Amino acid sequence: MWQEGGQVRFGRSPLRAFQARRTCPRFCLGQRLLTPFLLLALLAVAPAVGGEAPIAGNRAPIAGDRVPIAGNGRPTPKELERRQAEQELKRRQAQLDRLTDRLREYEKELDGMGGGPAPELRAPKEAPDARAAGGRGGTVLVRSDTDRHGRDVYTIEADSATLKTVLDHLVAAAETELILDKDVSFRALSRLVTVSLDGVMLRDALDLLLGRFDLEPTVGNEGLIITPPSKGAFRTPEERLGQRAERAYETALVRFPNSPDAPRAHLTIGQQFHARQLYPQAIEQLQRLLHDYPGCEQAPAALYTTACSYAALGDRPKSVAAYRSLVDNHPQSPLAADALLALAKDRTAEGRPSEALPLLEELVRRYPDADTRPEAEIALGECLLAVQRPDDALARFERLLREELPPEIERRIALHVGRILMLKGDYPKARATFLRLKGKFPDTPEGAEAYYLIAEAFFLQKEHLSALEAYRGALAQAPKAPQAEAGRMRLGELYRQMTLYDQAITTYEKALCGDPTSPTRRAVFEAIGESYWEKGSLQKAQAYFERVAAGQTDAAAWRALCRAGQAALADRRPADALPILQRVADKAGDPALVAAACDALGDSYRQLGRTEEALAAYQRAAKATEEGKPKK
Repeated sequence: MWQEGGQVRFGRSPLRAFQARRTCPRFCLGQRLLTPFLLLALLAVAPAVGGEAPIAGNRAPIAGDRVPIAGNGRPTPKELERRQAEQELKRRQAQLDRLTDRLREYEKELDGMGGGPAPELRAPKEAPDARAAGGRGGTVLVRSDTDRHGRDVYTIEADSATLKTVLDHLVAAAETELILDKDVSFRALSRLVTVSLDGVMLRDALDLLLGRFDLEPTVGNEGLIITPPSKGAFRTPEERLGQRAERAYETALVRFPNSPDAPRAHLTIGQQFHARQLYPQAIEQLQRLLHDYPGCEQAPAALYTTACSYAALGDRPKSVAAYRSLVDNHPQSPLAADALLALAKDRTAEGRPSEALPLLEELVRRYPDADTRPEAEIALGECLLAVQRPDDALARFERLLREELPPEIERRIALHVGRILMLKGDYPKARATFLRLKGKFPDTPEGAEAYYLIAEAFFLQKEHLSALEAYRGALAQAPKAPQAEAGRMRLGELYRQMTLYDQAITTYEKALCGDPTSPTRRAVFEAIGESYWEKGSLQKAQAYFERVAAGQTDAAAWRALCRAGQAALADRRPADALPILQRVADKAGDPALVAAACDALGDSYRQLGRTEEALAAYQRAAKATEEGKPKK
């Protein structure tokens, strides 16, 4: 049974018959003889049957040729390669056409800016995802839309709003999440910004918002991540915008000097120069803005950046003058509070806290809602401490702790409160403050410092056993804190007071494992020398005292050298002590130190039996003692 043309037939199928005939020797011979004639016949009738002209040589197929098909009904490898090349060529041509269309659109927009008909801009749709909010002293409006290429773009309007508020509304419109790195400073996020962007992509909007605040955006699947710039790879605004933004603004100023946006262009160029640490160029650009457009809305920002550039160059008088001009001429600007804070810090750095006080009080009084107010309150409390008004500082800090504060500010204020209580002698209350700080912020620098301050409070209260345990616990919990080296020194001192000299020496030696250039390294050597002296190992004590004085000629070196001579004398080696003490007596300028060296020198001469020289040394010691007495 077999099937042909959709009908079922019975009998022997033609295929079976053909296969049977192939096994016949006579059929195989006939097949070999007829094969060449059959091939020639097929080649002759092929154009008529299939419509394909014979191909001469290696001519490539042209339009109209039939596609060469292999015997299995599939395209040949060469034909597949040709098809892929044609598709790649079409794709590149389409991409070139799109780029050409975009270039023509940009040229039309530039022609419109040049005085001709302005380009028609599509207004963003009033979508339900438009978000507006009132910031502290400003408003924020963020809308999302799609451009003609189907890309998500955003319109942002912010007037004197904090950077954090603008970012929150932007990520809400983008339906993503804002993730802040732990090292992002609160000050950068609390700065006020005024932004007007229309139809920009998310990455461009983030670059423009964060570029001048030293922050890096990363857009990922998990959300929008804000981090500080990587060490050694700081990306400036010029790098961030592909080195085109600055040149674009400069070109616009040349072509359209009378444009209403010219002041903003001057300001942006100046701020970019400042961010790249090109301070003279920044000052020149901003001074041009202040000269040509003195009453523009960009004037406060220009004055503030000018003052910062002068400060970076070390020109303090001009920096102070720019800050003062901002405060006097633009008191309503949010940057006026920043200028007052900068002026106060300048006075404090020069050791004039009494002059900084009125500036800080003015800031707190005139700008109670400024983002810089908490920092100003801290600076005000520090100035009150500097002018010996601890009660006023404590009252101000305790009032601030009752407010809702950012964690960074709260930690700093709590430390100040505890320190002031220690100064007043209220050690139990100071320890309670540090314990609360340590418990609430355990993994912060302030929390680590609180460990050591608790131990110091026990030490100052003369509870040495409690202080010993507290210092050991602090070194175990925060061994790499900046206060660890001082903590080891204090722990060694406690061991010495308990006559546990071996433990004291071991603790001091651990302090030597840190930074070899530390300024306290010589103090550690001196403490080890004193420990060996008290233990009775006078030769080792002398060796450590001499390490303190090695290559130095300051007062600490002469004092250590004098102790080295006294150690040799106490070890009954007067001959070794003589040259050391003689050097101190001849070159040390401190009368008290000269008197001590001459007295030990007299003892050395006396032990050697040189009576006259001993008497002369004792007389010299008496004379130096008289010189060291305060004159009435």
